[in-house]
Amino acid sequence: MGVMMKHMFIGGTRQLGLALLALLGLFPIYYIAVNSLKSQSEYARNQLAPPILFQFENYASAWSQVAGPLLNTIVIVGVSVIGILVCSALSAYAFAVLPFPGKRGLFMLVFILLLIPSFLTLIPLFLQIKRLPFANTYWALILPYIAAGQAFSIFVLSTFLPASRKNYWKRRGSTVLAMCVSSVVLPCRFRCRC
Repeated sequence: MGVMMKHMFIGGTRQLGLALLALLGLFPIYYIAVNSLKSQSEYARNQLAPPILFQFENYASAWSQVAGPLLNTIVIVGVSVIGILVCSALSAYAFAVLPFPGKRGLFMLVFILLLIPSFLTLIPLFLQIKRLPFANTYWALILPYIAAGQAFSIFVLSTFLPASRKNYWKRRGSTVLAMCVSSVVLPCRFRCRC
C-alpha cells in the first residue's frame, strides 16, 4: 500500500508541476489578449481583470503604427534573401563543381569570414555606406545584408553539390546555368542517384 501511495504522490506532484508550468506559459498570452482590448483608464485600474468594454479600435491604432515599418521589413528582407541566394548559389556552384586553381584556398578564406564577428564591421560599414550616393535608401540596408550573408550561404549551399553531379548533368546535356539552378536553388526537386 505504501508503494502505491508513493507512486500516486509522485504522479500527482508531476501533474501539479506541469499544470503550473502550463499556467506560467499561457499567462503572457492571456495578459496581452486581455490588455489589448482595454482603454487606458481601464488598464491603469486593473491589469489582470478582463475588460468591461471591448476596445477593438486599439488594433486599428496599433496597425496604423506598425504597417509602414512592416512593409519596409518585408521589402528589405525579401530583396536581401533573393540577392543572397542568387549570388551565393553561383559561388557555391563554382566551389563545388568547377575546377579552378586556388579553389581550396579561396574556400578557406570564405570560411574564415564566418569567424569575424559582425559587430566589428558596424562602424566601418556605416562610414562606407554614408559616403555612397544611396545613403538614405533601401539599398543602404539591402546591400550590406547581401554581403554579410554570402559566407554562410556559400558554405551551406556548396554542401548540396557533390562533384558526382557534374557528370550527371553533362550526360543530360544541360548548360552551366541550368546545372547551377537545379543543383543549388532547387536541391529538393532534383536528386542524383549516382
